[in-house]
Amino acid sequence: MIEKLGDPNLDASGLPPLAHANVLASRQPQNMDNAIVGALTKLAEVAELIDVDEVIRDINEDREVAGIPKVTDRDVVDQEISARHRTYCDYAKGLLDDLPSTRLVRIVNEVTDLGASGDTDHRLVRDLVGVYEVACQGFIDGETKNVDALLARILVQTADGNGSIIDTLNSLRDVLDNFVTVIRPVQLMSRAKGIDHPGSKNLAYNIRSVALDLHNIHNLSEISNELTKILKEKFGLLTEFAEHVGQDADTLKDILEARREAAEDEHKWKQSLAYSADIGAVFPEKLHLSAEHGVSWQGQTIRFEDILTLRWGGTRHSINGIPTGTTFDICIGSGNGSTTIRTRKQDVFSEIVDRLWRGAGVRIAMDYARQVKRGAVLRFPNLVIEDHGLVITRKRMFKKDEDVRLSWDKVKIWDANGSFCVGDRNDSSIHVELSFLGQPNAVVLANMMRAFWKSNSPNFGSLAD
Repeated sequence: MIEKLGDPNLDASGLPPLAHANVLASRQPQNMDNAIVGALTKLAEVAELIDVDEVIRDINEDREVAGIPKVTDRDVVDQEISARHRTYCDYAKGLLDDLPSTRLVRIVNEVTDLGASGDTDHRLVRDLVGVYEVACQGFIDGETKNVDALLARILVQTADGNGSIIDTLNSLRDVLDNFVTVIRPVQLMSRAKGIDHPGSKNLAYNIRSVALDLHNIHNLSEISNELTKILKEKFGLLTEFAEHVGQDADTLKDILEARREAAEDEHKWKQSLAYSADIGAVFPEKLHLSAEHGVSWQGQTIRFEDILTLRWGGTRHSINGIPTGTTFDICIGSGNGSTTIRTRKQDVFSEIVDRLWRGAGVRIAMDYARQVKRGAVLRFPNLVIEDHGLVITRKRMFKKDEDVRLSWDKVKIWDANGSFCVGDRNDSSIHVELSFLGQPNAVVLANMMRAFWKSNSPNFGSLAD
């Protein structure tokens, strides 16, 4: 019977766990990956069933039959079983020692999948991975230096353009592929203990630090996002770290999405400013509007960002009381000059003023709002706009002009006869009229006041928020 124990085909499952494990540790499996994995996982499962109390019971039953005193020192038996576990680990090492590195890493990974899964803590797997980790320390140190060198190269390349950084990222991905393949068993066993593998965690946090610098300092969010993707992919077994890098990825995703939306909005905004029309009945001239060049008219070009004042409006004409049509004038002023566009077509007028408002009017309005928010005032003829209200100068023929201060809840606004009107809600004699066509930026103030009315804010400067 004893001679047959080394036969790999012999079913030893009927033996007690200790004896069964001893049999398994005496066998030499075929030199094939699946055979070695099978032998080690089977030994790990059986060795895990060894119970000190059951071994003492079996020993004492035999000793009682033989008339030998019973074993009473439990610690002695426990020490001997621990020695057997070390023998099983030596057996496992013996099966792996002469294997090529690639096969050894693959087999240890497969065996560890057993020991790190489920509720069973396989001592043999834990011991084997402990030995494996010690053997891998030189590899871990070397690959950590390689990663550090690549991270340093990325930071140097921030001024060289994204292309060279992407090449280095690909090299980093290759190094980490190799690193995590080799170190995965150690990471699995560490996670089974409820901790992150320290060496892997330190390396991962070093990479994360560079990813954060790429975003926060160098404004390379796309590259930072790529590095974060690598971290999520390669260090998913680090539970605590995975939570942090997952938050980073979500934050970067939101930022990049916002930037993409902003870029798309800017592109749409630029497209929306493009317009051209032939203006004039007898000798028409070409008007061009574009985000790149601004307003081109009659040999003059004024960029949108240079426009300081806007005026526009329509004038009805008649002869002997008979209407003869309406002319529409659009007046644009800048620090370098001004120009006036006149057309009789209302649709052309509407297209132009719509683009002028989006291209220049909104900017002027925001500048006005920021001035008021800082404590300055906006001055128009007989009207001063403040943050908490306004002042209207009431003109009187035989008395001194009077400044009337109104809080916003006392103010009303309306349009009349081509003018923007602002007055006292309770006293119709206190008001001022600003011609849309005659008063620079009356159209800007009118749009600001209407937006302010809808906001229900007590402060005019809130329009800058």
